Amino acid sequence: MKRFWHGFRWSGEQGFAMPWVILLLLLALTLGAATSRGSLLDVQTTQHFVNGNQAFAAAEAGFAYSLNAINNRGIIDFKNDVIDGGMLTTAQTALDDWPRATYQIALASGADTKSQGIITITGKSSLSAERVLRVTVAKSAFIAGAGALHLTNDAAVGSMSGTSFLVDGNNYRPDGTLDPSVAPRPAVSMRNDTVRDSFVSALSSNQQTQMQGLGYSASPLTPSVWTTGAASTADVQRLIADILAANVGHLNTISKTNLNQSDLGSQAAPAVTVLTNASPKIAGGSTGYGILIVENDIDFLGSFDFYGWILFKNPSSGGIKVGGNVGIHGAMWSPLPNFSGNGGITIQYCQTCLTQFADKAGDGSSNGGNLPKPVVVTSWSEV
Repeated sequence: MKRFWHGFRWSGEQGFAMPWVILLLLLALTLGAATSRGSLLDVQTTQHFVNGNQAFAAAEAGFAYSLNAINNRGIIDFKNDVIDGGMLTTAQTALDDWPRATYQIALASGADTKSQGIITITGKSSLSAERVLRVTVAKSAFIAGAGALHLTNDAAVGSMSGTSFLVDGNNYRPDGTLDPSVAPRPAVSMRNDTVRDSFVSALSSNQQTQMQGLGYSASPLTPSVWTTGAASTADVQRLIADILAANVGHLNTISKTNLNQSDLGSQAAPAVTVLTNASPKIAGGSTGYGILIVENDIDFLGSFDFYGWILFKNPSSGGIKVGGNVGIHGAMWSPLPNFSGNGGITIQYCQTCLTQFADKAGDGSSNGGNLPKPVVVTSWSEV
């Protein structure tokens, strides 16, 4: 067959290859689009996966905050202290390092409103990602106190003029011998670093040597003074209300000015004693066991030893007057130190004094105990 050149085409060529070229081009475009679509779906899937994980991490962060806040302070009654007391924020809260991830807490009582609770945490992130954790908790056994002396105030430091004192967070037995089975506690614990720094700055070098316990060092001189974030003054008010409610019919409420050891509980029958007088005076040579709640000031006359837990509600500046030698074996909580006088006071952490005398004081053996305790996780699920 003869072919003749006509411009750019041989004669007899009818464009037979063109449809195949077009089909191949369409196929390539289809494959490209499919690949692009698949890549986009992969990216979106990855984004949803990442955001879902961020939402879950936010929920976990909310639970970590909840458990830490509760266990730093301890509870006597979950409903009163956590739900009604506002211990935890229920507002939507952003994570510090990832503000697009947030958590929000919802609280409910368990079957036993005093000892059980339900914490539901909703974590959220971008692309409407949401994960929800539901955790049930229950009050556990007492582990350890905040410090030998715990200051509940969030701002001021208070007065310590004129009084010789030793505060020791090492664990002692009631007979005054060291008990190393319990790790040392801070000599003094407080709510935040600002109060801690102010407190330490107000101490002389000699006074700093008298703050012994967890982290104490003689060289370089480092007093045992710690920020623990334990109970606030408002928390103490709630705890006192819990103690009073749990020991109805077993309270020793005293309004008189002059007291002696017969008013303050014994080793065999530790008492929950409430002093309502503006400035009660405790006679020298007295001893007490259990819980001592002081609504205002107090004047320790002569020698006095108390085994258990002393709670001050609102002492005035210098309102804790110390005469003679005063020994507190267990723990003392107060908004401020506010010590004054010419005597000496020793506060020694004694866990046995807390668990045997304070926790069981009044009706404590029957009501689940008087001490604030941590919670443990009994179950959790994602919902």
